[in-house]
Amino acid sequence: MIKTTTEKRADVRIFAGSDPAHTATATSGISAATPALTPLMVTERLQELAVILGREADISGSKADLEQRLAEWEEEAECIHQTDEISDEVPEVQKTERVTQNATDLVRVRMKVTAHLCAFDERGTRRVEFALAGQIVSLEPHRLASVIAAGVAEVCHAVDA
Repeated sequence: MIKTTTEKRADVRIFAGSDPAHTATATSGISAATPALTPLMVTERLQELAVILGREADISGSKADLEQRLAEWEEEAECIHQTDEISDEVPEVQKTERVTQNATDLVRVRMKVTAHLCAFDERGTRRVEFALAGQIVSLEPHRLASVIAAGVAEVCHAVDA
């Protein structure tokens, strides 16, 4: 399902112009309601994420700057350490469709819209965070069902490649 939201934790963000009011997010049923964080809590979490992401903890700036950085780093860390269970829909899609997969079990899809998501290039060798409408990207199987259900992409059949 696609729903309009301002949640920071999502699998896919679909951009419709530069107005945040027109950003749709497809989630996997996980609510991301976050309680208000104190500046100390934000700073501590940024330091934890800096270790996870292998970068220096930048804890300078206003509270709004820190919260924005925290949201971005949380999303990036989630993309790296995603542990979603494989949806029941994925095996069914793989059984009924002739899916082209590369050696690392990535599934090739053609993007219907431009989206921000965790994917790989067509060959599955380089990480892609933004995929353009019409572009072929490779997805991990556990992400496939939510992206297809959201109408963001379609599976590339052997004849489409």
